[in-house]
Amino acid sequence: MLKSTLGIASVWLLLPIWVFAQSLETPQDGSSVSGISYIRGWKCAAASLTFTIDNSPPAPLPYGSERGDTQGVCGDTNNGFIAQYNWNLLPTGQHTIRVFDAGQQFTQATFTSTNLGAEFLTGLNATCTIGFDDWKMTVTWQEDQQNFVITDVTEQGMWPGPSPYP
Repeated sequence: MLKSTLGIASVWLLLPIWVFAQSLETPQDGSSVSGISYIRGWKCAAASLTFTIDNSPPAPLPYGSERGDTQGVCGDTNNGFIAQYNWNLLPTGQHTIRVFDAGQQFTQATFTSTNLGAEFLTGLNATCTIGFDDWKMTVTWQEDQQNFVITDVTEQGMWPGPSPYP
């Protein structure tokens, strides 16, 4: 038994690292999502990628986009996967995405989705100012993204003195 286990372990050690190299970048485990954005990441070698959210039917995940940052690990750059997704289709709460290659799961993440109660909101206008460290930012509702985007940034504009953050 020990001899066969060592033999199997030896085979795994001989495989190149790119066989195992992959990353689901959005959504990340423990993250929050809203609006319309992307499911994205990379995998060195793939056959046919799909994803499910909360065990929904598999949806295709286009693969092969240029990712120069994977050259060192994968030996090439056409390793990206990406699909646009409307997070408003999910009820507010915790969800799990699973990503598959040829039907075999290779990664997953649990995330929280928040929405405003509709798949797509129209005719809304909203702008507000928020502070982040030494920055004052204006965010504006962007209908096409179903989310707020940064539309103005002012340095040192929020705090009357030194930043309260170290």
